[in-house]
Amino acid sequence: MIDDGRDRVLYLIFQRLNVKPSASSFDNRKQMQKLVYIVQRAGLSLNFRYNWYLQGPYSPELSPYCYEIASKLPKYEEETKGTRLNSEAEAVLLKVSTALGKSVTDTDVLEGVASMLYRGESKASAALRAEKPRVTEPAWQLAERCLRSLKEL
Repeated sequence: MIDDGRDRVLYLIFQRLNVKPSASSFDNRKQMQKLVYIVQRAGLSLNFRYNWYLQGPYSPELSPYCYEIASKLPKYEEETKGTRLNSEAEAVLLKVSTALGKSVTDTDVLEGVASMLYRGESKASAALRAEKPRVTEPAWQLAERCLRSLKEL
């Protein structure tokens, strides 16, 4: 059982981004991983360490939190009822939400944004694109727009 407070903060982050935590598919888990990475890089310190992995940045430490939250949604809904994140966290989440828009549910775009952030690229390099042939050209273009927007806000 995880109970260090970060679980509730993560639940509130997902709620604020209009993402229902789910571990039922690889894409659901990937979505949560990439969103937390992007939120951290946007300025909200959650202290999850990430490594480069097949689908971009990945935190083995975050995975149990995602499974825990997804499997106990009613518990987290009850425990966080009436709870709000502080103004600094809300500002970061507004920035992320605005930058990502509807792409918050597109795991290929999220992978692109997170991968460029991890690699320190403002545009997807040919090497990064070659490493991720599954990510389509339209997804890369959208990821680049989202990243530009994130940096401008």
